[in-house]
Amino acid sequence: MNAMSMVAPTTSGPGASRAAAEPASLRAALLKVDRLMDIAFFPGRAERSPEYQEGCRAALEFHLIGRRLPAPYVAGCAAADAFVAGVDEGHAIWRRQRVDYSRLPLGE
Repeated sequence: MNAMSMVAPTTSGPGASRAAAEPASLRAALLKVDRLMDIAFFPGRAERSPEYQEGCRAALEFHLIGRRLPAPYVAGCAAADAFVAGVDEGHAIWRRQRVDYSRLPLGE
């Protein structure tokens, strides 16, 4: 599931106009999360569980839109371990994409 499918308008119910009501900056941030996820989980990469990918997405959404990190699984189960490992990768992706490599000293 990508971030845009999570905010797609529905035809009825309380979330019917959610996408239309979201500010453009939130939509842009969710699109950036999608792009970072597409880069991280490129075709040909070793498969990761849905829980791992969910954790990665959660960390990126935390950095980009301030969404709190959920605890969707019971601590100690394999799904929770995968989620936390995904969160770790999400934080690493965020750190890597924030580095301005042109300012790093070379050969020092």
